[in-house]
Amino acid sequence: MTTRGSDLPVSSNAMTGFALVVHEFVTNAAKYGALSTDTGYVDLECRDYGDTLELVWIERGGPSVTPADKEGFGTRLARTTIEGQFGGEIVRQWHPEGLVIRLIVPKGRLQ
Repeated sequence: MTTRGSDLPVSSNAMTGFALVVHEFVTNAAKYGALSTDTGYVDLECRDYGDTLELVWIERGGPSVTPADKEGFGTRLARTTIEGQFGGEIVRQWHPEGLVIRLIVPKGRLQ
């Protein structure tokens, strides 16, 4: 796993929800995605756009991916947390070479 980008403070009130979402991403990557293979990796980038934070999760080197037939509990929980608690947006893109997830969150909701 590689990480890069801006370091931004996250309040204790926002930390639990944010950590829960990232934990869901890691769990899914380990079960079904790039982290389920010896050659897979995750590239995580944090982008600061002034009033908005974008967290980009890119999986590569794992099995070919396709969209799930239905939204599971963890996916619903992540979406509800990002949209409800943080007033943000979660965007998933399934590419044959790996999953890309973008979290777009107003920075004010993280402090």
